[in-house]
Amino acid sequence: MNKGDTRRLFFALWPDDGVRALLEEQAKAVRAGTDGRAVVEANIHMTLAFLGTVPVDLIPDVRAASACIGSGPFTLEIDHVGWWKKTGILWVAPSAPPAGLNRLVKALWDRLRPLGFKADFHKFRPHVTIARKCRHASSARITPITWSIEKIALLESETHPKGARYTLLDQWTLNPDEATENGGCPDDQSVE
Repeated sequence: MNKGDTRRLFFALWPDDGVRALLEEQAKAVRAGTDGRAVVEANIHMTLAFLGTVPVDLIPDVRAASACIGSGPFTLEIDHVGWWKKTGILWVAPSAPPAGLNRLVKALWDRLRPLGFKADFHKFRPHVTIARKCRHASSARITPITWSIEKIALLESETHPKGARYTLLDQWTLNPDEATENGGCPDDQSVE
């Protein structure tokens, strides 16, 4: 299989322009006085599920599986700053992730697992990366940001000499009316 037959994909919470601007404003304050490489504003997001390299012919199944995730809208409050020493990642996150976020991630992986994707949603650590390759933490605090989550997004990641570029491939509205025992899809749309 050549590189043209695959895409590097992930699911994320993709902020609207207003929330993105607030996250970037807070990120600048947190990054001040630290080293590392800033994440460009256009790439700010919260990863829900990283799929890695996906064969192009599997992408329609990935879209179908995620199109009917049974999880209603919820609100995130981004109010915490952190740093992972081992990876050098500087991030902001909710100090108390809402139950809706965990339900969403579990439902997403439940729909992706039959397609051959393997992940343990229990290891999910919600965060928004704001800088990479940092050698020390930031002592800054942030003004809490309220982020209303109404959609999930499927994105493609491409690596370029100047850094990663993310392309929005699709988005789905989180509709509480679609929540069912089988993960949100009516029986005739199940991918299992």
